[in-house]
Amino acid sequence: MTTIEGFQSREDVEEYLNNLGIEYRFQCYSERRPDGCHRLGEFLEAVRNDYEKAAVVFQQNCDANNFTKSCFKFANYKIVGRGCTSDRQLALQYHKQACAGGHPVGCYQAGVLQLGEHGLERNLPEARKYLHLGCEKDDSESCFLLSTNYLNAQRDDAHPVNAEDDAKAFYYTKRACDLNHMYACANLHQMYKKAIGCGADEEAARMAKKKAIALRDLYRPGAPSIVFGEQ
Repeated sequence: MTTIEGFQSREDVEEYLNNLGIEYRFQCYSERRPDGCHRLGEFLEAVRNDYEKAAVVFQQNCDANNFTKSCFKFANYKIVGRGCTSDRQLALQYHKQACAGGHPVGCYQAGVLQLGEHGLERNLPEARKYLHLGCEKDDSESCFLLSTNYLNAQRDDAHPVNAEDDAKAFYYTKRACDLNHMYACANLHQMYKKAIGCGADEEAARMAKKKAIALRDLYRPGAPSIVFGEQ
């Protein structure tokens, strides 16, 4: 009979999981520990696959304790309707709360939603505000998405290049590259070469390209670790 490593039987595994659930419930409801409530929600989600109860726990822990990770979890549940009815507007509120609590990906999600994703009304100033907050919390995806938002502003005869937008695009592109975002480094290479938001700088362009290639190679299976600045 095949058993799980560290346990003699499947019954032992189930007993262990039951005891774990009891412990998390005790932490949440008796000790009133917000981290215990979050663990209970994750237990219900990952072990019991009871998304309805998990959604309730995450929401209550966010509402009662302002536990940032639970706010973020519940927001994601509301986007897709996992264990609850989908409500993107409410999801946005909870992502904003997660962002205010210091969760950088909560800021990113709040920004994405306000760019008009998932059927919500587009609110560009608010979207940029939350992506900026995520970027300042070192979320590379927030920096990169914000940089491309400024880069993708209309550029034609009717809409001349906006130097202020280009400067912001450069700032967020460089910050994303500094946070090891491969595509941001590739964009930064082009910006230095074409003097978009910065002065033309061939050496800086070369270094940005080198970093983009190093990051690409790093993501390949079996690639060795690379510490930038050592080569």
